[in-house]
Amino acid sequence: MGILAWGHPGGFHLRDIPATADVESGDRIVSSGLGGVFPPGIPLGRVTEVERLRGRVFLEAQVESEVDFSLLEEVYVVLGAEENEGEVEPARP
Repeated sequence: MGILAWGHPGGFHLRDIPATADVESGDRIVSSGLGGVFPPGIPLGRVTEVERLRGRVFLEAQVESEVDFSLLEEVYVVLGAEENEGEVEPARP
């Protein structure tokens, strides 16, 4: 459990990981679905380094993305329908 954030200069970092968590380099990071925005199980990346500082409540980890963003040509945005409507609203340019 943690929060995946874009970390400058160029990479993701997973922050607010409980210090008692068993996380190590090579671990796969997937979405939890707890935020209610993204479904669970979406592959996000792999841990490349874990920062454990004495006396800190949380760990931080560097994460290498599953996606090479420089190779993306198209991105689809899927919007959910309103509760009372049965149609999905098309994405706007």
